[in-house]
Amino acid sequence: MSFTPGPGTKFLPYTGTPATFGPLTITGGTVTANTPVVDATQTWNSSGTTFTGIRFDVTDTASAAGSLLMDLRVGGVSRFSVSKLGNAILQYNSFVGSITGAGDGEWYLTANNNGKAAVSDIGIFLGSAVPFGWTSSGIPSRINVDVALRRDAADTLAQSRGVNAQAFRIYNTFTDASNYERVSFGWSTNIFTIGRESAGTGITRNIRIVGGNAVLGIGEAPSAGVSWTFSANNILAGTDNAYDIGAAAASRPRNLFLGSYMQLSEMTAPAAPAANNVVIYAVDNGSGKTQLMALFATGAAQQIAIEP
Repeated sequence: MSFTPGPGTKFLPYTGTPATFGPLTITGGTVTANTPVVDATQTWNSSGTTFTGIRFDVTDTASAAGSLLMDLRVGGVSRFSVSKLGNAILQYNSFVGSITGAGDGEWYLTANNNGKAAVSDIGIFLGSAVPFGWTSSGIPSRINVDVALRRDAADTLAQSRGVNAQAFRIYNTFTDASNYERVSFGWSTNIFTIGRESAGTGITRNIRIVGGNAVLGIGEAPSAGVSWTFSANNILAGTDNAYDIGAAAASRPRNLFLGSYMQLSEMTAPAAPAANNVVIYAVDNGSGKTQLMALFATGAAQQIAIEP
């Protein structure tokens, strides 16, 4: 049976005697070919008109809280429904998901009542037990997630996935997986590593660690902008003769072990050290010879050796 309504055409309930206000019921029967129970078409042809394809307007004078505006079923089991409040409920086998509106301007996404995701005009928020994850391929699911961010505690973001070691990368440039510059933070064979990485035409860049008035450079040459730098397996001061290791009577390293030698440059004789200390230094003896001297707290200087 088909209907071709014109403008103003309406389907009205039976008004015989007695008056009957029953619903419109369509029984599609048993079919072996694609035969939609409802197959409606219409052409919209007015750019200034806001059209509505399907409208169902309920006057809710009194109804149970579980009343539905729509309920789509398979074999008598609800698969998709919309409550009278506009909340959507989707079910697949034993899985039940819902999209629920809240009075505070948020929408809640819930799966089997396990945690929630809230979407609002200020962001997306997850329940404390709900991770934010990605999969490498295929349809995303909790089964094949291989990278996940989660909440460890208040103000604490964690990246974890069971016993699998994690890594985090920040790119300077990225063309593809074979051409990039990046720094990597991660675990490798139970060792936490901060590394510079590159591939293709990418360059292995230097690293700076900045804190307060100190700047530590890794890989770069000494410069005035760096306090100390690790370059070519050497520890170098950024500015010549400007920084110390330790301090007199405070913050001192304990022992110094050398595999080769210690080299001193000539200098002007320093001030006497504090009590119970001695200063070893090199000085010109006034005749072009280098003296190795020991200066004591009393101010007395003792020559240890002199250039032959």
